[in-house]
Amino acid sequence: MTLRILPILLCVTGMAFAGDPNRTETRTEPLAMGAKLWVKQGDGKIDIKGWDKAEVQLVAKFEEGTNHEEAQLEVRHVAEGLEIEVKRERNHFRFLFIGHFRTPKCHLTLMVPRKLSMDLRSVDGAISVQDLEGYAGCHTVDGNIFLRAISGDVHAKAVDGAITAQDLRARIKGGTVDGAITLDHVEGGVDLHTVDGSITARDLDGWGEGISLRTVDGNIVVRLGQAKGNLEAKAVDGRIRCQLPGLTYHGNGSNHMTGQVPGRDQQLAFRTVDGNIDIE
Repeated sequence: MTLRILPILLCVTGMAFAGDPNRTETRTEPLAMGAKLWVKQGDGKIDIKGWDKAEVQLVAKFEEGTNHEEAQLEVRHVAEGLEIEVKRERNHFRFLFIGHFRTPKCHLTLMVPRKLSMDLRSVDGAISVQDLEGYAGCHTVDGNIFLRAISGDVHAKAVDGAITAQDLRARIKGGTVDGAITLDHVEGGVDLHTVDGSITARDLDGWGEGISLRTVDGNIVVRLGQAKGNLEAKAVDGRIRCQLPGLTYHGNGSNHMTGQVPGRDQQLAFRTVDGNIDIE
């Protein structure tokens, strides 16, 4: 009899009843231009925008879990910059709940110094970065990544989510497993891949570092813009259509072609296994 009652008693005594289940915290922390920022998130969005102040303005919006669990915000000043971490209570008795189980969430909105090096990590949540000069490392398991008006370097990696980049004077690397990739006016070198998703890109340059776009299951549509160099396109189970003015063909098959766009010595590589490739 005791063994059957004990788990229920533990579940009840382990509840954390919060006064406000959906509270908001706002705080401001000093952070110098050119410093480093680390943000570690469990379940929730990260929204970053750069500004011309040497400080971080942080708004954290919390949502409690099914059993009144709460997420907690920790902010730490370190030698090179600032660390922000969201920690959540672990419910060891979630198996007792039938149906939907809601984990505690915390959505972060930050205004940060425009010149910054940052590392952003979320397990279940989207990441957005805008108006930054420096480095942006964006890593999420389940969520989209949106990047706009960034100068410098970007590393974007998702498992289940799309990657969108607009108006980048930056090189970008990374990829996703299940999601589309969309690029619009990206000047730097590009090295991106997806497994299950289409790729759409326009107005690229490459900076002489090369452009590589790869997918397993999806179409690739590219409008190169100013990008020039040695072109190779391969569609294992699909067709290739190329309409580039000034292109010199070295090999032109239905699913594999090579050529050169005079003006720069860099590699322009596009590959899909199950899909078509269109290049203009």
